[in-house]
Amino acid sequence: MLASVLVIDDSASARAEIRAVLEGSGLFGRIVEAADGLAGLRMLLAEKVDAVVCDLEMPGLDGEKLLLAQRSRSRTSPTRRS
Repeated sequence: MLASVLVIDDSASARAEIRAVLEGSGLFGRIVEAADGLAGLRMLLAEKVDAVVCDLEMPGLDGEKLLLAQRSRSRTSPTRRS
């Protein structure tokens, strides 16, 4: 089974370029997108993805804060089972 990846960027054109590269790589069976850090964090908390590609500079919740929040949440939440 191919991996899944979440692409988070506030630029629609950047997300489209990243998606095109990822699709061309053949490594990912599922590519999901979020238009900002907050939406990306919601997606990370709601569903399992194998990899995240995110912009570090976004309004609101930037990439670094997003990953720190997700990591913190993962440490305090019970383990999700597939």
